[in-house]
Amino acid sequence: MIKEPSISKLANGVYLSWRDLGVSATATKVKRITDSRIICELYVETTRPAMPPTLYFGDYSVLSLSHRRDLERLLKNQDGNIDWMELLNQASYRIAKSYQRGEPMQTVRSIDEVPPLQFLLSPYLPLGHPTVLFGDGGSGKSFIAIYLAVIARLPWVNNQCGIRVANPDEPKTVVYLDYESTKDDFTRRIIKIADGAELGLVDIKYRRCYEPLTDEIDDLINIVGKADLVIIDSIGAACAGDLNGSDIPTRFFNAIRKFNTTTLCLFHQNKSGELYGNRFFWNYARMVWEVKKVQSPGEPQLTWGIYNEKYNEGMLREPQAIEVEFNGSGVTFQSTDIANVPELVASATTSVKMHNKDKINLFLKTGPKTVSDLAIEIGASDAVIRKTLNAHKDMFEKVGDEWQLIA
Repeated sequence: MIKEPSISKLANGVYLSWRDLGVSATATKVKRITDSRIICELYVETTRPAMPPTLYFGDYSVLSLSHRRDLERLLKNQDGNIDWMELLNQASYRIAKSYQRGEPMQTVRSIDEVPPLQFLLSPYLPLGHPTVLFGDGGSGKSFIAIYLAVIARLPWVNNQCGIRVANPDEPKTVVYLDYESTKDDFTRRIIKIADGAELGLVDIKYRRCYEPLTDEIDDLINIVGKADLVIIDSIGAACAGDLNGSDIPTRFFNAIRKFNTTTLCLFHQNKSGELYGNRFFWNYARMVWEVKKVQSPGEPQLTWGIYNEKYNEGMLREPQAIEVEFNGSGVTFQSTDIANVPELVASATTSVKMHNKDKINLFLKTGPKTVSDLAIEIGASDAVIRKTLNAHKDMFEKVGDEWQLIA
């Protein structure tokens, strides 16, 4: 009779130890393939004298009796003094139970105290939740992500874009998982940001990644540790399979949930200008931002328009605009009124989910306009525009044939 093993729960698996036998088993990358099949990577190791330290390493089908018998024969050939079938039965049961258990049930009461909603970086990253930033290729998603990483890391409280940092006296641990570029490219951008604002030393944890995130989530959890922010660049490259199916986004967001921290996930747009892939990429994100870039060829300046298209826990945030200037070895960032950039105003009112009231507000920041002018710009009927203007006379006033913002 073999004593029950001691058990240590891993991020995506379990460690079992039969100390009196000098045998341990580590199951990692545990996942369900079908209703009747759970697989993992299994390491069987020993400290028994005159034995190799690793007795088995390979795939293991947890619920398969035939696989268990095959492994029993292999292990018995190496050491016939242990009841390997009983040990494997215990291991299989514990691995399956560990995978199926999940977190314990809790009772939530209306009188419980709960902390207010917070942002790690306001208004962009809600604390402890996944945010998606998407846009066309070359729009600047990675540069924005690295800029936010620097703000969080220092923290850079007096940044020129007014981005507020939670607990501003505490430096944040930031991990950047890069599936698209190189360490040298990442480093050059960090240097430009640091030089442009004379920040001095900025250090961010970086890992160049190749394998699908879901396949190496155990290793990544150990790498990430207790990071305050994890940035994934990008979702498409971090996933394996058909991005238009529902399984891939479900597995991806279930995996990053195990980081138990704030995540920023970069993604591309489709031909229609919407978030690429299955709708679940949109549904699982708690906040979604879209970025658009305005830049003339050969000019060292550009402007980003960053539009909040989804936020599960409150009102959509105002569209943001950031002016970027490359100057020598550095780059500087400065917030600006999006109304100063007509191309970004047009993008906000045509491709971004905004109320007509907010669209009108943006256009009238550029000057008074008639109902017909607003209807053409926004793509709505005169009747809808007129109704919206009259419903918000606390914001808009009519002077002659034109409407303007109330000063």
